[in-house]
Amino acid sequence: MNVREKIAADDYEAQMDFPERPERPSVLGKKVIDMTDDEAKSVDRVLGEYKAGMDVYHAARADHRRSEQEGIRRFQADLEKENDVVAHPKVQLLWDKVWERGHSSGLLEVVYHYEDLAELIQ
Repeated sequence: MNVREKIAADDYEAQMDFPERPERPSVLGKKVIDMTDDEAKSVDRVLGEYKAGMDVYHAARADHRRSEQEGIRRFQADLEKENDVVAHPKVQLLWDKVWERGHSSGLLEVVYHYEDLAELIQ
């Protein structure tokens, strides 16, 4: 499978869904003067649960980001192989330039720039 086919098959995408952020409990946004007695008594418990949920969320976000970065590393390695520039002394400079120029428009745009500029270092 070539790079374009792998892009179409989402092979370079993160292998997990982006995590959902826990909703902030409404009681945590209230002033103490506006709370009922039950709400005031529950603040410590609710805050602890919310913080625990946020810790899980942040860990899941970090895992998602690592998964994204791994996909990008595979994409870069596949482009190097497909364009016969593996271990070329300027391959990182090539990557930096094409990533800067194309990634905001998607991986196919990076492929177009890579193929266009790779011939300069072959």
